[in-house]
Amino acid sequence: MHKPAIAFDFDGTIIDISRRDYAVYHDLMQDLSGSALPFGIYWPMRRKRTNIHLILARSGIADKERINIFLQQRASLIEDVKYLVFDTVIPGVVNTIKLNSSWVTPCLVTTRHDVKRLHWQIGELGLNNVFRDIIIAGKDKTKYYSKVSNLKLIVGDTENDIDAANTLGITSVAVLSGIRDADIIRLSCPGFIEESVASIDFPRIMKQ
Repeated sequence: MHKPAIAFDFDGTIIDISRRDYAVYHDLMQDLSGSALPFGIYWPMRRKRTNIHLILARSGIADKERINIFLQQRASLIEDVKYLVFDTVIPGVVNTIKLNSSWVTPCLVTTRHDVKRLHWQIGELGLNNVFRDIIIAGKDKTKYYSKVSNLKLIVGDTENDIDAANTLGITSVAVLSGIRDADIIRLSCPGFIEESVASIDFPRIMKQ
């Protein structure tokens, strides 16, 4: 009998991306003669899904030309090695996954554009032997999650993961370690909400 599979999102679920996200924003504010908000203001705004135009306006960037430059540059820099090095593995996540890997199959389903840099980062963070499969997803993750055989649970930090689980009729756990706070992620109606992967009681959830 095949073991049940758990599909994990990567950014915000397995790794903390907050410092990378902020570093890209901060550096671009310098380049564009803006005024970067402190991390303690910026990141909660991001987690509340605040429109990026409002964040930029508060940073002194309101003209269309500089907004477009910011958006284009952020997209090109967010997976640059210069910024990927800011990411860290969320405490307790790897141990929790490994403790349950005797009876479940952990898989990674992530939306990344640069596959080579993704695999480089996975190696740098010591995650090479944590997941059975690594699936590179598009913006709509539903069809990519559906490729995971015997999938019983989806764990992620955004509506993209929870909406996919709901569409597929699969139990979901939303974690608060990423780019959505509890109020925002609750709108997607996850099956469960946990602080991080490390706090999930997988046997209890998967028996329900």
